[in-house]
Amino acid sequence: MQQLTGLDASFLSNGARTRSGHVGTVCLLDPSTAKEPLTLDRFTQAIEPRLFLLPNFKKRLVELPLSLEPAYFVDDDEFDIEFHVRELTLPRPGDDKQLAEQVSRLHARPLDRSRPLWEVYLVSGLSGDRLAIYSKVDHTVLEGSDRDLLTAVLDLTPERRELPRRRSQPRSSGLGQLFKSAISVASQSLRVAQQTANVLRLAPSIVSAVARTVTRSVEEPAVEEVGRRAPRTPFNAAITQRRRWAFCSVPRTDVERIERAAQLSGDAVVRALAAGGLRRWLIEHESLPAAPLVAAVPADGLFARLPTQHADPKERLHALRGGAAVRPIPARLRTTDRINAFNLVLSTTAGPNVPLYLAGAELTGSYPVSAIADGHGLTIAVIRLRDRLYFGITACRELVPDADRLATYIRDELRVLKKAVRKPLEWVGG
Repeated sequence: MQQLTGLDASFLSNGARTRSGHVGTVCLLDPSTAKEPLTLDRFTQAIEPRLFLLPNFKKRLVELPLSLEPAYFVDDDEFDIEFHVRELTLPRPGDDKQLAEQVSRLHARPLDRSRPLWEVYLVSGLSGDRLAIYSKVDHTVLEGSDRDLLTAVLDLTPERRELPRRRSQPRSSGLGQLFKSAISVASQSLRVAQQTANVLRLAPSIVSAVARTVTRSVEEPAVEEVGRRAPRTPFNAAITQRRRWAFCSVPRTDVERIERAAQLSGDAVVRALAAGGLRRWLIEHESLPAAPLVAAVPADGLFARLPTQHADPKERLHALRGGAAVRPIPARLRTTDRINAFNLVLSTTAGPNVPLYLAGAELTGSYPVSAIADGHGLTIAVIRLRDRLYFGITACRELVPDADRLATYIRDELRVLKKAVRKPLEWVGG
């Protein structure tokens, strides 16, 4: 039996209709490398023997009466893997737009809290005989684990590695301990959200900047200027339950070429790509603010300015030099600070630089599907995997109905930045 932290419990209480706390990943697979077709049965057989590596994936939530304490995870005696592992087929032509639309619908649906909080779908019918895997899991299920579903089932070769089964552990008396503990209402302080490196490799968990806060003295200084004056945008409003998800990828070699020419870090180039794409989208929607946008970067605990106010791509690159556009997320945010602190969440994580396989099918792409929250209806998450950077854009459907256009503009921005650094930049070395 495992009790949720105060932070995780707060996410669950907020993870109602519009603010579901789950995150996900879309993986593209090339089934031609597998010896046998990847059917639903084979997919299930690839997952089920490895669930012992993921203890929380066979546990359900039990909440106390009157919510006196945070909920507990307890073993699910009626666990049924067929409820969690599913399949669907896209209608012809099975293009990327149809895949994104289907993922948007699936991601909008809350997880069933009477069962373990995860689902995974095998998606067939994609053009080019490709397969896709969409997985979603509540971030509380990942807490304290060094892996997620994909890291547990992926292999380094087309041949599946054999893993020894772990002996079953004696089960604790769930309800007795739950109600015994209910008599003492424990106050738990918020703590830093733990995102382990292995989980971040394949399923970055994107959360609000609130997840980076810890309880400290009330006298702590207020948010620094970069985190207090985020301008208003169309995606800084109340969200609905509906989602829009879009994706794109760019060559890693092109990003590294810009890094070298502009003397920027890889994360700074990602911010430049996001800034250019967002600027074009905001102009199209007649909503470009005069001030730069502010992104929360939860993995690094930072607020970062995105130089959307500059029309010249060289000026955008210059504005990102030297870390001047970055400030730490403070340990304590007041309610009004949270509302105005940032415009969107932007996260970049590094995945493994080696081939990966699922039941013999080679992984050819991995795109994050993130969480959003009221007031912050847009998240851009990026994962570096082998020779490409994979962007996943998650948004509220009513606030960003054309997330696919934003994905296109981010991809187009790469060409703009490559052209900008063809000649030596005057400010480099200055």
